[in-house]
Formats: sequence, structure tokens, C-alpha cells
Amino acid sequence: MGIGEGTDKWLKDPATGKDLICFDWWVGKHNDSINTAGLQRVVDWIHLVGPQMGDATKGILLAILPGQIEKNKKRKRVDEDDDLGDDVEIVDGGLDCVHMNSHVQSKLDVHKRKHRSNECDEKWQDPKYDSAFILNVMSDDEDDPEQHPGEARTFLTMEPEWRSLELSMLFTAIDEWRRAAEQKTGPPPLAQTLATHICSWMVKTVILEENADWFDSGRVAHSGEAWGEEEPRELVKDRKGKGKAQDSRTAKKVIVRQ
Repeated sequence: MGIGEGTDKWLKDPATGKDLICFDWWVGKHNDSINTAGLQRVVDWIHLVGPQMGDATKGILLAILPGQIEKNKKRKRVDEDDDLGDDVEIVDGGLDCVHMNSHVQSKLDVHKRKHRSNECDEKWQDPKYDSAFILNVMSDDEDDPEQHPGEARTFLTMEPEWRSLELSMLFTAIDEWRRAAEQKTGPPPLAQTLATHICSWMVKTVILEENADWFDSGRVAHSGEAWGEEEPRELVKDRKGKGKAQDSRTAKKVIVRQ
């Protein structure tokens, strides 16, 4: 339609006449090519100019996970712009929770990229390990208590105590540089679907033997044929809406009549 960078209709800097970096943040268009190209130019500029501002800024940039700058800029633009007429869903919860979730998701994205790359040992690229790359399996991250004012926000990785040696070795091989803290006690998180379950191969045998009820409470699923185990059972909702792993042939089903 004649609208694009280099055309007369593209916004330009009045002082220099050069094309400005433009974005289109309407809902449903956040990932359009115009935004992807603009975000990349902004990130490239930050990485170019940032280190020139001193060692502190350089250290902050090194501490930021890949993709976080783009995600934060996109979220900030959508959250702050109330004049576009979009119905933007506001997630209930504090900024710390949003920041933490974004951090964990970014960390998971990094793990997935490394798992598929040549950096990863061929052993860990076996498809049977694909089930480990979900949010429920990620370590809990907490604020670093030794962080000083003015420094980039950092987190300590708290490895769950139920994590098996096999799963620990997988994440260590993929993410050797991450700073680890003491173990995090407590059971695996509840899962709403079979795809988000912790698989039995990820859990220490001793702990799993002591908590066999995790199979029926929606916390752990059998690993399946690739691990020499029975296939995981689908979740069936009970009358209170809680997820329970049951055999579909014997599960009691509630029929709602209109």
C-alpha cells in the first residue's frame, strides 16, 4: 500500500530527515515483521552503546538472558499505551511475579535452544528427554540476597529436592554456567494436563517410593515406553475439579444435563 521504510509516508526525524524506528503494537500484530526488525535494531544499539557507559552497565548487559530485552520492551509498550483502543488483558498479581515468570520462561527458552544446538551432547538430544522442557520442571528462582543497589536483578537457582540425578545431569550439561543455591524442599507442582506433568524419570527413586500418591494426585506421570515404563494415564477431573490420573475405563464421569 506504499507504506514502508524508505517511503514518503514513513515517519522521519525532522532534524536529520532519516527514517525513524517505527512499531505497530495493535493486539494481534505484536510479532509483525515491522516490530521484529525494530526491536532488533534497538537491541543492537543497546549492546553497542551500553558497554561504552562503564563496567557496571557492561556487567548488567552480560547478566541479561537472551530475549529478555525484547520481551520487556514489548510488554512495557503494550502495558503503557492506553490510547490504542486495544482490550489488553491485565494479569492479576504483582510486578515481581510477572518479572519472575518472564525470567523463568526466558530461561526455559534458552534451555530449549541449547538442547537443539550443537553445544548439547548427543546423548541428551534423545527425544525421550524432550518431556523435561516444560515450566513445571524448571528450578525455582529466588532473589539473590547478596545483590547490591544499582546492580542488575539476579536470581539464585533453587533445585527441587525431588529432582533425579538424570534430570540434574541433563540441566547441568545444558546450563553449566548457572549459579546454584541449596535444594528447594517440597513436592513437584500440580499439573492440569498430562503434557505439563513431571515424569517419573525426573524424580529421585527414593523420594518417589515414599510418595507413590504423586501418581494419583496430578504431580507425577509414568514416563512411558521410551523409559521402559507404562504409558502415562490421562487426567480425569473429579467432582471438585481436582486433577487425578485415572484409567479412562474405570473413571467415574459426571454428566451434566441441559
